[in-house]
Amino acid sequence: MHSQFDTIKTQMQKLLFIKKSIVHKLTQLKQVYSEMVKSNNNKKIFLICLESFHFQYKVYNIELNNLDRLYLLLTNRAYYDYFCTYVLLHKLYTEYGIQIPTQEMHKSYKDLEPFAEYELEDIYLVHSNVIELLEGLRKRHTENDATIASYKTKMLSGIHISSFIHTLVYDNNVLNDQIHLYNSYFKFYYESQIKYFSELLSKMKSFLTHIDDEIKLPNTFVITDHDTITQFSNTAIEPEKTEQDPEKTESEPEKTEPIDNIVIEIKKEDTFSDISSVSSVISVSEAISVSEAISVSVSEAITKEKKPRKKRVQTKQTE
Repeated sequence: MHSQFDTIKTQMQKLLFIKKSIVHKLTQLKQVYSEMVKSNNNKKIFLICLESFHFQYKVYNIELNNLDRLYLLLTNRAYYDYFCTYVLLHKLYTEYGIQIPTQEMHKSYKDLEPFAEYELEDIYLVHSNVIELLEGLRKRHTENDATIASYKTKMLSGIHISSFIHTLVYDNNVLNDQIHLYNSYFKFYYESQIKYFSELLSKMKSFLTHIDDEIKLPNTFVITDHDTITQFSNTAIEPEKTEQDPEKTESEPEKTEPIDNIVIEIKKEDTFSDISSVSSVISVSEAISVSEAISVSVSEAITKEKKPRKKRVQTKQTE
């Protein structure tokens, strides 16, 4: 019995943790949206375009509210089950004249508020109190068995108390049946609560995974004036490991070239000119000039090919 409730406690704690994680991510998302609106409110078209971002946040928020509402309903129901069982056992204690052992009283259940939030500590307390009453009934049943056994011993001396003993046995059997009945109640409570909390936990995990896959917070991409993409993050990002030249020292940072200074290696082979195969390293602008020059050379070569060749007149050399 205690192991099953420990499972329920673990499930409720996981649900609360995942819920807080989702709330934190949506808070970040809302903050990003607010900053973008604040820095781009000079034109209405910008705000209209950012509305899709706001709609995305709204969809996430509604889904979170639905999951949170289901969480409140399930925890409220768990508190209701234990509270009502406590009330029934309290009446049973009164009938048997047993002193109530409860020291710290739990909160009263609000019948008209099915979505009222009860803290996990409140649920733990009411469950502990009702288990304490059930354990008290088991103890009373054991004490009654010992009393009946002593009366049976006295009956052997010849006194006529057989009817009284039968009544005690019946009354104690009724108490035992009551204990079994409440045990079955708790078995049902645990099974149903574990089922419902497991389903909700699966939905919460799926929703959190969906957010993590779709929204990469706190990483953001910014386009600068030089048309380069810079990624910034609050967390460190490990660069890919590459084989380094042993001659290079670790202190030397890797140099990067801007796009205008990128060099291209062009191998000129079998061109229309008689230039042999050479390799040269040129810049982007020089590569474009070479390409245009080659294109002009090709055009001139084709034009020359189209011109008719003059027939050679052979003359005999006079003696």
